[in-house]
Amino acid sequence: IRKNFSTGTIEITNQPLDLAIEGSGLFQVRLPDGSTAYTRAGNFHMDAEGNILTPNGHPLEPSIRAPRNVTDIVINEEGRVFVQVGDEAQPREIGQILLANFQNQNGLKETGQNLYVETAASGQPELVIPGRDGVGIVKQRALEFSNVNIIEELMTMLLTQRAFELITKTINMSDSMLKTASDIGK
Repeated sequence: IRKNFSTGTIEITNQPLDLAIEGSGLFQVRLPDGSTAYTRAGNFHMDAEGNILTPNGHPLEPSIRAPRNVTDIVINEEGRVFVQVGDEAQPREIGQILLANFQNQNGLKETGQNLYVETAASGQPELVIPGRDGVGIVKQRALEFSNVNIIEELMTMLLTQRAFELITKTINMSDSMLKTASDIGK
């Protein structure tokens, strides 16, 4: 079984910390044991201290912390994070989201919760600014949904099922013919 890391359908959510990757690449998050994991799921939220986290509480890596009294967050296609604080006229840049790019994404090991860890087969990640070196861009206020085409997959399943039925009937017919030939020879 092979994972398909191609871009799925991107839908607008209007949530400021919903991020979709349009193209290749993975977000990098820090696990409780200090190791790094990777995900395409961009449904982030902010905790009470202003840290940007996954739904399971894993902080984005490199970590980004918003100051208090943030009235708006803007994340551009290159992953630069800006915040509007209080009555300040100009937004403040507070961080940069980097995307991890692997030589062999199919070599990543799935650990659950939409997280993957690197393996010898995947190689080490190359951290890239979104939109550069063949890595996708970040879309704010949007989420990437499944890249599975249900209709196409159902058609493939039906074709496979029909082929299996045909092969089964052929084998049964062959067995019946061999039995008949054996009975004649007795």
